This record gives sequence, structure tokens and C-alpha cells, in this order.
Amino acid sequence: MLLSVTACKSELDKDREAAQIASKRFQELDTTTVDVYPQFKDCDELLSSSDCFYKNLHQLIKSRLSSDTLSMEIKAKDSLVAQFTVNKIGRISYDSISRCANHLDKKYLDSIMQQKFQDLPTIDSALKQGTPVSSSYLVPIVVQPVGTTLDQ
Repeated sequence: MLLSVTACKSELDKDREAAQIASKRFQELDTTTVDVYPQFKDCDELLSSSDCFYKNLHQLIKSRLSSDTLSMEIKAKDSLVAQFTVNKIGRISYDSISRCANHLDKKYLDSIMQQKFQDLPTIDSALKQGTPVSSSYLVPIVVQPVGTTLDQ
């Protein structure tokens, strides 16, 4: 007598196994970094992805802020750190001031930044494993008294 016994996984077992594998891969995923930085349209191929992104982001911020002066008294050059996000469809947005000196009026500066950084351009979003993702960046910004230059 010949008896053949085979065991097959049920669909439920296959689904559970797939969910376990997906969960393990997600836990191993480093969500603190991106594989490809967001890209502005005019990025030079000779620059690295991150260098080009930061260079263009800094130029964009500088052009928006250098157009006028603020009616705020400061005695010496100082800096603040602003947070910007590039969402998964590539829209850049100003989020908030994450750090600034105590003597700077953070609420006033934040309201100015909200106005200055409306309608920022759309760029190619960051990628993680080939998928567009949102990413946030901290950018230092120098504030200085009128009549001084950045290299002082």
C-alpha cells in the first residue's frame, strides 16, 4: 500500500507569514535617512544629491529673506535653526523655528518666516527604497544688525 501525504499552507498561514516578513522588514528600515535627497530641477550632475539639494535650498531661503529688513532690534549677529519639509509629492514648506537665541523674538521671527516662505516651489521628493517619502531638514539662518555683513 502506498500512502502519500502532503501538507500545504492555507491562505491564512501564507497571509500571516507575509505580514510577519513585512513587519520585520519595516522594523529593519532606517527611517532617519533617505536613499536619494530631494532634487531641484537645475541640479548639476557633478554635485552629489545632498550637496545640490542643500545648496539650492539655502539659495532659495537667502533670496526670500534678503529682500527686506526686519523691524526688530538686535545688537549682534546671531542665528536660528528653521525646519523645512519636502513632502512626498515634492512640495517644500516651512514648519517652524526649532532653535533660536533667547534674546531673539521667536514668535515675531516665526510669523515673518511664515509669510516669506509661502508658495515655495515643488521639486522631486526624497526617495527611500525607490518610493517618494516626506523628509524634514534643519537649516541654520543668520540674523544680523543692519549695516553689517555676514563675514564680520
